[in-house]
Amino acid sequence: MHLRAVSQAGGLALSWVRRTRIDGDAWEGLEVPLGEESESYLLRIFQAGQIRHQEVLGTPYWEMPAALRAALSPGAIQAEVAHISAVSGPGYGARLTVQMA
Repeated sequence: MHLRAVSQAGGLALSWVRRTRIDGDAWEGLEVPLGEESESYLLRIFQAGQIRHQEVLGTPYWEMPAALRAALSPGAIQAEVAHISAVSGPGYGARLTVQMA
């Protein structure tokens, strides 16, 4: 995945371009085929090596809730997003480090 973070007033927004595991060699369309029963992603937010937030998403976009932002300490966090397969579970996650003020 191509994971991207954008700072927002008081928080963070993540977005990514999904990849496919099945039949992803075609270049005719704007997006590669999903190759899964449904589009779902496992999002994890880490700080100091601990999972601070985790949720399953159905779209390639997430905005940090104000309550989570308030619970995090200033400093670095790691955001990780993995595509979930109905057959094999979450794949390898794309990870990005972001400095929180």
